[in-house]
Amino acid sequence: MYVGTGIWLVAALVMTVFPLGLDPVWRWTALAGAALGIVGAAIMAWQRHAAKSGRRGAQKLD
Repeated sequence: MYVGTGIWLVAALVMTVFPLGLDPVWRWTALAGAALGIVGAAIMAWQRHAAKSGRRGAQKLD
């Protein structure tokens, strides 16, 4: 997940810094992919912390 988020972030950065003549929808797609990856990483960290704390509603760590 972290690799995929990084790839989206690099793609968004490249499309923002270098005008490649692409449709703007590609830049917004890359930004959305990076943002969703960051949100997903935050949720994973939150769940990991809850599981280590022994909270009942937390996902089980394997």
